[in-house]
Amino acid sequence: MTLWERLRPGGRWFPGALLVSLGLFQLLCVPGHYLGFEHDDVQYVLAARSLLEGRYSLGILPGDPPLTIASPGWPLLLTPAALVSGDNPLGYQLWTWAWLLACDALLWLWLRKRFSPSVAGAATALFALNPLVLSRAGVVMNEIPYLAFVLGAFLLFDRDDPPSGWAGGLLLAFCWLIRTASVPLVPAVLGAYASRRRWKDAGAAAAIWMSAVAAWKLWSDWAGAGLAEQGELWNTLGVEGIGALFVIAGNNASQGMRLLGESLLAWRPQPGTPTVALVVGAGAWAAAGWGMLRRVRADGYQTAAVYLGFGILLHAFWPYWYERYLPPFLPVLVFGWAAALEFVSRRAGVVLAACALLTVPGQGAVLVSRQNLRYRPEAAETYAAIRAFAEPGALFASAFYCRDAYYTGRPFIPLPTGEGPLTGRMQERGVSYILWAGLPDIGSSLGERFASARRLRDFRAQLQGPDFRVLYSNSQEKTVVFGLAGARINPGTKVTLDPIDFGRSRR
Repeated sequence: MTLWERLRPGGRWFPGALLVSLGLFQLLCVPGHYLGFEHDDVQYVLAARSLLEGRYSLGILPGDPPLTIASPGWPLLLTPAALVSGDNPLGYQLWTWAWLLACDALLWLWLRKRFSPSVAGAATALFALNPLVLSRAGVVMNEIPYLAFVLGAFLLFDRDDPPSGWAGGLLLAFCWLIRTASVPLVPAVLGAYASRRRWKDAGAAAAIWMSAVAAWKLWSDWAGAGLAEQGELWNTLGVEGIGALFVIAGNNASQGMRLLGESLLAWRPQPGTPTVALVVGAGAWAAAGWGMLRRVRADGYQTAAVYLGFGILLHAFWPYWYERYLPPFLPVLVFGWAAALEFVSRRAGVVLAACALLTVPGQGAVLVSRQNLRYRPEAAETYAAIRAFAEPGALFASAFYCRDAYYTGRPFIPLPTGEGPLTGRMQERGVSYILWAGLPDIGSSLGERFASARRLRDFRAQLQGPDFRVLYSNSQEKTVVFGLAGARINPGTKVTLDPIDFGRSRR
């Protein structure tokens, strides 16, 4: 057998060569951005480190209260990286890249059962080389590891004999603990049991999943203020009313179509191309839906189709939208495109391969060459200044308190929003300083109408009052450190802006 025969689609070496090539290209894009860019990523790292010490907390708040705003599944999976890497972000980033490799492999295995080797290989490449996926390579967030479990579920529940109900329930429960937005996977798995009339298995799986949800709810109520997602929904519907759902749905649908379209363009998206991206994205969503429906009509129940349908429903009315919401659904869209192309063309594999390679010279090259500015904290000089003028025990408050604590080595708490004068809230919590970096993008689908956005605007207005003194400002980084009137920096210290080694934290 010649080398080409081994490497061509259907050959013995084809899967390995494909997956190694895709994984190495993804490695060139690691890290997608610095640890802390999304704030939640550094939160997971701090939580993983606390688990190694027998706690579940952040370790940066006064009194070290239990952590209730992030479920423990992803921090638990991060503990091997925490054990080996410690303070160094690279270990966490490489560990997350390894989960992306698992997604590539699982997607190939799933698609190979549904399509020819050439179509399955090209479709796997279309996912793995998508600029949105490449931008997530090494990003220490939970969407990629969660996707690995989703693809594993597709493999298990597309078989003629899916696993028992208790196994399915444990899978759903752990997916919930990795990412609470895993809700769309629940009806997809339960539907797989129901389509085979395995009602007892469906009931067992549902009971185990609900037990996990209840356990996390009890923990959140006992140690904090209840489920964070519940509070976020109340902040939207309780203040804005049911009518806000229509605004949210319209915004999220537009954002979802535009983002998908941008990830399929040969060139890097520019401010002047949102209409092009929107049209391309709308067409891509429609093509995937059409292809998926054809497979449902031909083959019957499709776990992935139900997962995608409920995912669209969830994100249509969830009051936030971030780029990271799309990758967990991208493999299903790829499946739909492959199914559609296979129906209309005998060259489906060639078309998919061309689409996969289309973005590499443009958007892919940008990600490999690090031409964007996501690889160093935007407030690097400010962090150096804080370490210079603030005593180690001085308590700060900021919008992105986990990231700021990680890079300054000072304790931080969330901004003390609430009723009454800001000075009173600061004194009640023992806050000495406020690090302000402008109004943060909280990802709300309601924009400035969102209740949290209004509170932040009120917070900013109070900082301009006579009760506060500017202790440090950096116009380039757009940061200001405020203190109560009369606050001083450490006597005898000079604020210097020395270079910072951001390879290690100062916690």
